[in-house]
Amino acid sequence: MRAWFGLAEKFDWHKARAIGPLITVAGTLIVGGLFSLAIVAAFKLLGAAVFSEVPQDGFAKFGLTGIIVAMIGAPFVVWRSVVAQKQVGLADQALTNDKMDKAVADLHAQRQVTKWSDEGVASNGWEDDITRRNGAVDRFLGLVEENNSLRPRVDRMLTVYLRELTREFPADEVPDGADLEAIRTAVEGLTRKRSDMENAVQVLSRLPRPKWVEGAERLPDLQKINMQAFDLANLALQGANLSGAQLQGANLIGAQLQGANLSGAQLLGANLSWAQLQGANLFGAQLQGANLNGAQLQGANLFGAQLQGANLSGAQLLGANLFGAQLQGANLFGAQFDADTDLRAATLRGAALRSVDLTNVPQIAEHLEGLFGDSTVTFPEGMKRPERFDIEYEDGFDFETAWRAFQRSIGQDPDDPK
Repeated sequence: MRAWFGLAEKFDWHKARAIGPLITVAGTLIVGGLFSLAIVAAFKLLGAAVFSEVPQDGFAKFGLTGIIVAMIGAPFVVWRSVVAQKQVGLADQALTNDKMDKAVADLHAQRQVTKWSDEGVASNGWEDDITRRNGAVDRFLGLVEENNSLRPRVDRMLTVYLRELTREFPADEVPDGADLEAIRTAVEGLTRKRSDMENAVQVLSRLPRPKWVEGAERLPDLQKINMQAFDLANLALQGANLSGAQLQGANLIGAQLQGANLSGAQLLGANLSWAQLQGANLFGAQLQGANLNGAQLQGANLFGAQLQGANLSGAQLLGANLFGAQLQGANLFGAQFDADTDLRAATLRGAALRSVDLTNVPQIAEHLEGLFGDSTVTFPEGMKRPERFDIEYEDGFDFETAWRAFQRSIGQDPDDPK
């Protein structure tokens, strides 16, 4: 109720609506006006009593003595109201702290279970109570929705929780340097370690946050956290710190990661279709075999990123930094480039272009020898088209077959384009 009337410690648009503050302002003006009239009337009667006869009508009907007593007692009434308000605030804070303490306690909940040995002998033991822990994680979201000032505390608590569980349940290793087929097989075999870990990341994503701006603190801090095979579709962690995070095989469809730090993140085989990655830092990220179909990568830093065999069809690469990026065998159907897309030192050997406009990308000239494409590719004016780019294919299957044949002709294995 206090928040609705605009009396919360910090105004929260999620709870207070415009009508609340308007009523509060109107009420304050009315009460203040009446109080001012009372003061004026009291001084008028007091002056009349001292310097002249007390009038017998108007304000005198209220009683001079009563008005004087009220004037003397008014400051004490106001002080008592202030003290009562502070007591209410302290009680609310104590209640909030109590709720936080109970949620934190349930993060470590365990339950007693009966365990059986190989010989059939029963013994009592303890195991983590995943259900109660998930409930505790959900309560943190409710607490922040009630009082947004708790968000930094919840950020810290849940990230500490994830960090500790990552030590206990580390990420499975995906074969280093494996070909795409081996990577896909390894990623398909990954499973999330704990549902409460996945829930904690999802809750961190749902916490109401101010819009992240350049130079602001990167919260939450999820560096090197194990999030393998997590379902993080539509995740909203703009500006978060995900450097070195283990996200192999994760579902990040439609994720909102604008400005996020994903440098060195392990995203092998991850699904980033339609992800919002504008201005994100993907320096040195491992994205082999990742699905970036339709990803928004405008202005993203992909310096040295490992994108061998990645699906970048329809990706927005306007102004992206692909300096030194490894794009061997990548699918660039319908990808969008512009004059600010940096392709210097990038490796595009065996990559395929289709329905791509390169009119303003003169840098493409240094990569043409190893690229495959068809007649739907538009080159800068005056640039000589390789003959293979003059062919028109009837359907995608024919194009795919010709592309794979081209890769083999240049000595590249389509399953291991490195």
